[in-house]
Amino acid sequence: MIFKWFFLIKYTFGDLKIRFSQRSALFILSLFSGVKSVKKIVDFPAYGNPEIGRQLVEGKYIFAGVRFDLNVDNPWLIEIPSPEVEQNLHGFFWLNDLASLGNSKAKDRALVWVRKWFFYNSIGKKIGWDANITALRCINLVRNWKFLHGVTRKKDQQFQKELWLHYKFLKVIFPIYSLGLKKLNIIYSIFLLSLAFEDSARIQKKLLTKVCTVLLSPTSFRNILSNRSPEDILTFFIILIDVLKIQEEKKYIKNNDLENLQKLKSTIAPVLRGLRLGNGVLTRTHGGDFGPRDLIDKYLVDADVKAPAALTSILGFERITAGRLILIVDCAKPAEGPNAASPHASCLSFELSSGQRPIFVNCGPGGRFGGPFKRYCRSTQAHNSCTLGNISQLHFEYISRKKRWPKEIIINGPKIVSVSREKTLEATWLNLSHDAYQDKYGYVHNRKLLVLNSGTAFSGTDSFEISKNKNHYFKRVDHFYAYFQLHPDVELWDHPRLQTIILRLRNGEHWIFETDLGVVSIEESTFINSSHSGPRSTKRIVIRSATLLNKTEIKWSLRRREIVNRNTRDAEVVR
Repeated sequence: MIFKWFFLIKYTFGDLKIRFSQRSALFILSLFSGVKSVKKIVDFPAYGNPEIGRQLVEGKYIFAGVRFDLNVDNPWLIEIPSPEVEQNLHGFFWLNDLASLGNSKAKDRALVWVRKWFFYNSIGKKIGWDANITALRCINLVRNWKFLHGVTRKKDQQFQKELWLHYKFLKVIFPIYSLGLKKLNIIYSIFLLSLAFEDSARIQKKLLTKVCTVLLSPTSFRNILSNRSPEDILTFFIILIDVLKIQEEKKYIKNNDLENLQKLKSTIAPVLRGLRLGNGVLTRTHGGDFGPRDLIDKYLVDADVKAPAALTSILGFERITAGRLILIVDCAKPAEGPNAASPHASCLSFELSSGQRPIFVNCGPGGRFGGPFKRYCRSTQAHNSCTLGNISQLHFEYISRKKRWPKEIIINGPKIVSVSREKTLEATWLNLSHDAYQDKYGYVHNRKLLVLNSGTAFSGTDSFEISKNKNHYFKRVDHFYAYFQLHPDVELWDHPRLQTIILRLRNGEHWIFETDLGVVSIEESTFINSSHSGPRSTKRIVIRSATLLNKTEIKWSLRRREIVNRNTRDAEVVR
């Protein structure tokens, strides 16, 4: 309770400080006029999804994976349901999708929407003027300036003026932010704008030095890692690679900083490879989405680092690769303190793929669809882990009950998570445990995961055992549940044996899921990712077992029924 109130006071004052600074800067800048034209185009790799771009041109409005129905061609009249949608919409991420489509209709649509944004969201208005969102909007505008080159004509003088005010606003607001991803986004956007406006070499060099300072700061990188979102690490990595490519032309960075940036690249690239499933996307944990595969491929190629890393353990993940099987396990405490508003109750949860086909997946980030979806997708029940009495590992508490978007943090969860890894000629296994249920119920969750090195079988043992710590009392809970969330593309076939389920993947593989104890059921579940305009229906396997006085244990296994033949597709793993 003390932690809750301390965090509440700290968060409230920090939020008020930022909001006051932003509004003060906006008010002052709105009193002054000025304009400077964009003179330079900086080339960047394609970033968007052309299929989403095509739908946007056709009048199907999809932002952050949420579809909206509009009677008029004006996305700025949308009632925004979540911060995720606001960031996508007002951060101009849709511009990447239109640019990746690249035809004249896409360009016309982009020009109209950009101009309308400046009409409906002028600098004196608060919507869309959060500093981080403003920075993302500028980054996406500069990245796609070649696509939008028509806006440099005289009739778009107002556009040039507004963008120049963006530049001034970000320069004023930058110092108040602490080191982390938001500060990096802001200073990087300022630097890109200085390139676009062709500021003096002295100013550009000074700004690039600041970008390098944030990139190389141990505090900055530690804060990004502490959030434990693979997608945040990808964003950090993209900026790092872009800076190194710009340096090839500008030669602004000092030799020692350049050397440290190269070392940082060599550290992060293997970690990102280690966080990819067999289909090339990122494991989806702690609010992060899977990331665009083509973009990940492009930037990893630029990094020229081939091997996945054993370094994933620094993020609290373990990875096992066996044949075509890739297993990624979340085995660390969730983020605390300032980052406690984003972590999921996913301790000891895993995602599994065979070849390029995912089998077991987390439900994904649900915040874009509003508060109830976000709370559910953060719960243990939305992951491949176990609950005691159908109670989530983490307790969520409101720190802000704003009518628009209430904010929740975790106030308790696992304090001790243990991990050990062993390997023989036949198999690799993980011995895992966490104490999330110890304080309230007196139980410790133990999980053993084993993967045959041939990649033909994966098994686990889950148990709830009364804690040996005598400082915790025991409270009996009747049942515990083990959840196995299936990817929507996985088909379920009946099997005559009650505790056996056949899984069929789209590449032709058949897998048999079995358990020895407990009641097995198949339930409806949800799968969410940004490439679909709404939650997708899927299935999950649930094992329910009665708890015993000292220790309750279930064993389950997944084994491939047949050797993959010539007709099997997508067997190769994306590295």
